[in-house]
Amino acid sequence: MGGVGTGPGGSGAPSFGLSVNPNQHYEMLKLHHMNLLNEIQETTLMMNLYQQQQLQQQGSLGGHGNYGGLKNNDMGMGMNQGMMNQN
Repeated sequence: MGGVGTGPGGSGAPSFGLSVNPNQHYEMLKLHHMNLLNEIQETTLMMNLYQQQQLQQQGSLGGHGNYGGLKNNDMGMGMNQGMMNQN
Protein backbone atom coordinates (compact mmCIF):
# COMPACT_ATOMS: atom_id res chain seq x y z
CA MET A 1 0.00 0.00 0.00
CA GLY A 2 1.12 3.52 -0.70
CA GLY A 3 1.79 6.02 2.04
CA VAL A 4 -0.04 9.27 2.52
CA GLY A 5 0.15 11.35 -0.63
CA THR A 6 1.70 8.65 -2.77
CA GLY A 7 0.24 6.67 -5.59
CA PRO A 8 -0.76 3.02 -5.44
CA GLY A 9 2.01 0.62 -4.58
CA GLY A 10 4.10 3.31 -2.92
CA SER A 11 5.37 4.53 -6.29
CA GLY A 12 6.14 7.95 -4.85
CA ALA A 13 3.97 9.64 -7.46
CA PRO A 14 1.43 12.03 -5.93
CA SER A 15 -2.13 10.80 -5.74
CA PHE A 16 -4.72 13.52 -6.26
CA GLY A 17 -7.72 11.27 -6.09
CA LEU A 18 -8.09 11.50 -9.86
CA SER A 19 -7.15 8.81 -12.29
CA VAL A 20 -5.91 10.69 -15.33
CA ASN A 21 -5.00 8.77 -18.42
CA PRO A 22 -1.43 9.68 -19.55
CA ASN A 23 -2.78 10.72 -22.96
CA GLN A 24 -5.33 12.99 -21.30
CA HIS A 25 -2.61 14.42 -19.10
CA TYR A 26 -0.43 15.13 -22.14
CA GLU A 27 -3.33 16.83 -23.96
CA MET A 28 -4.08 18.91 -20.88
CA LEU A 29 -0.43 20.02 -20.63
CA LYS A 30 -0.34 20.72 -24.36
CA LEU A 31 -3.43 22.91 -24.10
CA HIS A 32 -1.97 24.74 -21.10
CA HIS A 33 1.27 25.30 -23.02
CA MET A 34 -0.61 26.73 -26.00
CA ASN A 35 -2.58 29.02 -23.69
CA LEU A 36 0.66 30.29 -22.14
CA LEU A 37 2.15 30.97 -25.58
CA ASN A 38 -1.00 32.89 -26.54
CA GLU A 39 -0.77 34.93 -23.34
CA ILE A 40 2.86 35.81 -24.13
CA GLN A 41 1.90 36.83 -27.66
CA GLU A 42 -1.00 38.99 -26.46
CA THR A 43 1.13 40.62 -23.77
CA THR A 44 3.88 41.35 -26.28
CA LEU A 45 1.37 42.94 -28.63
CA MET A 46 -0.01 45.13 -25.85
CA MET A 47 3.49 46.16 -24.76
CA ASN A 48 4.42 47.09 -28.33
CA LEU A 49 1.21 49.12 -28.75
CA TYR A 50 1.87 50.91 -25.47
CA GLN A 51 5.46 51.63 -26.52
CA GLN A 52 4.31 53.02 -29.88
CA GLN A 53 1.81 55.26 -28.12
CA GLN A 54 4.48 56.51 -25.71
CA LEU A 55 6.91 57.22 -28.54
CA GLN A 56 4.23 59.09 -30.49
CA GLN A 57 3.41 61.21 -27.45
CA GLN A 58 7.09 61.97 -26.89
CA GLY A 59 7.47 62.87 -30.57
CA SER A 60 4.50 65.22 -30.50
CA LEU A 61 5.89 66.92 -27.36
CA GLY A 62 9.36 67.27 -28.87
CA GLY A 63 10.86 64.75 -26.46
CA HIS A 64 14.01 62.76 -27.10
CA GLY A 65 15.20 59.31 -26.13
CA ASN A 66 13.49 56.11 -25.16
CA TYR A 67 13.53 56.57 -21.37
CA GLY A 68 14.50 52.96 -20.78
CA GLY A 69 11.60 51.57 -22.81
CA LEU A 70 11.85 48.38 -24.80
CA LYS A 71 13.42 48.53 -28.19
CA ASN A 72 11.15 47.37 -30.96
CA ASN A 73 10.61 43.61 -30.63
CA ASP A 74 12.78 43.01 -27.53
CA MET A 75 10.06 40.56 -26.52
CA GLY A 76 9.60 39.37 -30.10
CA MET A 77 7.76 36.15 -30.79
CA GLY A 78 10.40 34.67 -33.07
CA MET A 79 11.39 32.13 -30.43
CA ASN A 80 7.83 30.91 -30.07
CA GLN A 81 6.54 30.94 -33.64
CA GLY A 82 7.84 27.46 -34.43
CA MET A 83 6.44 26.03 -31.20
CA MET A 84 2.91 27.19 -31.91
CA ASN A 85 2.55 25.10 -35.06
CA GLN A 86 3.71 21.84 -33.55
CA ASN A 87 1.20 19.11 -32.70
